[in-house]
Amino acid sequence: AWDQIVVALLDNGILLDHPDLENQIWNNPNEIPNNGIDDDNNGFVDDLNGWNFRSDTSIHENGFHGTPVAGILGASTNNTVGIAGMAYNTKLMPLTPSLRTSEIYGAIEYAYEQRKRYNNSLGQEGSFVVAANLSFGFDFTFPESMPIFCALLDSLGKVGVIPVVSTTNSPSDIESIGDVPALCGSDIQINVTKTTRQDEKDEFQGGFSSNFVHLGAPGQEIQSTTSGGSYDIFTGTSASAPF
Repeated sequence: AWDQIVVALLDNGILLDHPDLENQIWNNPNEIPNNGIDDDNNGFVDDLNGWNFRSDTSIHENGFHGTPVAGILGASTNNTVGIAGMAYNTKLMPLTPSLRTSEIYGAIEYAYEQRKRYNNSLGQEGSFVVAANLSFGFDFTFPESMPIFCALLDSLGKVGVIPVVSTTNSPSDIESIGDVPALCGSDIQINVTKTTRQDEKDEFQGGFSSNFVHLGAPGQEIQSTTSGGSYDIFTGTSASAPF
């Protein structure tokens, strides 16, 4: 559907056929699967469910980190199994980079191009990507050393995609220790730290900053989907961003 709301998930893979996720995964509406042709002419062959930038294929790993993030974000609801994700009426676009910057930048550009095409074609091409979840970052790093990362997040905002970024798990002032992309400071990104089961800032885990951290969200012992096809608890600021 052209009006389908999509969230890009930049992580280490998603178990696409998890029973609580299989109906939530984005299908590229302009790509014919498994025909060996780049049908939508975007530079990626058979990218029906996003792209794996680590292996440069359409096949995703069953990410031990990305799968629980995906469950919090958008697991199916009213299906009598497992959990219900926060944004269960969205589709999840799996984009799988390693922590190599070239792969991260490629994943951001993929989400950007999908939304830009949607905008330019008035919804006839591309996809309506509204947000990108980045439950990762580079501790002890400052934006001066990664200007391209910050510029790409800015460009997402200009086409209408909001980057949602988890801060470091270190219980530190990120302006002192460094944390990219949280410190990029783009007007459109939302940076999230972790709260406990008592809705309080966790004093043992989760970065903070009066200028660069905007929200706290649950991140302690969250039930979510696992890469083995079942459910388990997941903890950290990586759980907070998808909330």
